[in-house]
Amino acid sequence: NLIGSIHKTNFNNLQEIAVFDLGFTQKQRKLLQTIDKVQVYNLEKTNPQMFERMLTGPTRKVRGYFTWKPVAIKQGLDLFPYMLYLDAGISVLQPLDTLFEHIEDKGYFLVDCGHDIACRLTKNVHHHIIDKQFPAHKQKLLSPTALSISAGMQGLSRKVYDNYVLPIYKLSSNLSIFEDDGSSPLGLGAARHDQPLYSIYANIHNFDIFLQGW
Repeated sequence: NLIGSIHKTNFNNLQEIAVFDLGFTQKQRKLLQTIDKVQVYNLEKTNPQMFERMLTGPTRKVRGYFTWKPVAIKQGLDLFPYMLYLDAGISVLQPLDTLFEHIEDKGYFLVDCGHDIACRLTKNVHHHIIDKQFPAHKQKLLSPTALSISAGMQGLSRKVYDNYVLPIYKLSSNLSIFEDDGSSPLGLGAARHDQPLYSIYANIHNFDIFLQGW
């Protein structure tokens, strides 16, 4: 559905849809490779459990606590000077030309997800990232005004490769940083794996975060 929506709205100005394989069957992968302007890529395995289904919350399972996403984003920017990362469940309803112009000019495009960072933080992220790496920014990052970004839709370019993309890619080898261990203020199932990490770095660098519906 995502690929079809991109074809419908952006086909003429589209360079490539890079699809990253989290566990396709051979049949699924072969089908994807028959679609115009689609290229399927393998993901670098930065931790042994990156493609395993991990329990997060009472019934929900996700692959590798989303440690694959920083890898996909890093590989995407190794391929292209700028890109729009979209989770597979998203649909594109209008042409993306203006958005790509913004990404190329500004270097990124981020939107908020409707809550602050603190309410989704696990103790591991709080201790290992905020307390150890950014103690001077602790008050800011734990403030109700520190917006959490929507990690499932990020416009990124190589302008933010070194200070935003690479640091979180390097964390992908540490599964415990992404794990939902039930220690966030809202309990098991509330932590958002990669989202708080991207949100912390976006706030540290004072990136513009547009409100939903921008």
